[in-house]
Amino acid sequence: MEIYLGNENQKWFKPLIIAILLLPAMVANGQSVSVKSDRPGQALNPNLIETGFIQIQSGYQRFFNSSSSASFQGHTHDFRFGLNDNWETGASIYTSVIPNQTNVTTLVGQVRRSLAANDAFEALAIQVALPLQINPRDVNNTFNPMLKLSGSRAFNDKIGFTGNIALQGVDVTNNFSLTLPYVANLGWSFNSKLAVFIEHFGSLNNTGWQANADCGVSYLAHAKLQLDFTFGFTGINQTHTQSFMDTGITFKI
Repeated sequence: MEIYLGNENQKWFKPLIIAILLLPAMVANGQSVSVKSDRPGQALNPNLIETGFIQIQSGYQRFFNSSSSASFQGHTHDFRFGLNDNWETGASIYTSVIPNQTNVTTLVGQVRRSLAANDAFEALAIQVALPLQINPRDVNNTFNPMLKLSGSRAFNDKIGFTGNIALQGVDVTNNFSLTLPYVANLGWSFNSKLAVFIEHFGSLNNTGWQANADCGVSYLAHAKLQLDFTFGFTGINQTHTQSFMDTGITFKI
């Protein structure tokens, strides 16, 4: 999951209402499937969605400046569909707004391929994402392709690690460059429903390195319904650091 800012006028709680309405149908479905969410945190889950199922991941973000006053809002909606045991496709919508500036929408089309596991990782997947940032006032909308490798490893029945590394092209004012985003996530499960995590994530490019960190909790309310909350900081190795919170929901239909 990527961090984006959002539009404060949009009803971020709609996905929660939809999930509540869909919950009876999810309970009635007898097939044994479970949520395989990319939430909470930034790490991409290498486990693919089961064939024929749709998983929706929605979150609301709030950013705070150095004086702890709210400065930005945002939300994300991710849709994932299992094609078969090895392939998954999906789409994401990110909205962003900076006060007194034009809203920006990022549309992402993506495909994931499960790779053979090895001794180091129990699950491996590769993702190709094609993000397009759309600014209504800018005819030169930016296109930033990304190739991401993700893997996970369980040390025991309580502790697990998930790591991502990616290569992304970034187009800023017609100046194309490459950046290297990464995520290292360590999770701890208290039981089959409640888990916490801490992670370090950031990016490297030709202008330097930005480091970020967050932690959070997830609760599996049902095999097909997960709730989560995250709190973290961006730019922890820089002069100006922002804090943020992210709360969301994942459900499968």
